[in-house]
Amino acid sequence: MRIAPGCQVEISYVLSLPNGEIVESNEEARPLQFVCGEGQILPALEDAVLGLQEAEEVEFDLSPDQAYGERNPEAILTVPRHEIPPGITLEEGLVYMLKGEEAGERMVMIASVTDAEVILDFNHPLAGQALHFQVKVVSVSKDADA
Repeated sequence: MRIAPGCQVEISYVLSLPNGEIVESNEEARPLQFVCGEGQILPALEDAVLGLQEAEEVEFDLSPDQAYGERNPEAILTVPRHEIPPGITLEEGLVYMLKGEEAGERMVMIASVTDAEVILDFNHPLAGQALHFQVKVVSVSKDADA
């Protein structure tokens, strides 16, 4: 059976940067599950697996615009350190999920910390990066209820 909208799909993948650095892989873990056509994964990743069937593999590259977009300098916020709630570990590179009233969950990375301020980066960690995917279709079933 070929992947089409409405199919329940499981894939394994390796995601790397153009220099070959692997940034994410689920080859040794559970496959990524999604329903094709429901916007649960990157649109370009979904497009790349459309029409494939179980055990087929594909490799492809995505530009930043096809992946997580370009870095947005306006998504970097400087906050006085005393405004950060107590109990929050302030360490450069740590990533937190923030819950907002209107926007739902947003990822934020601590870009830098000084005695006076904390710089928060709301860009996706892979924003501005070209990405390389190696994908193998693990399974395809007729619909999400199958």
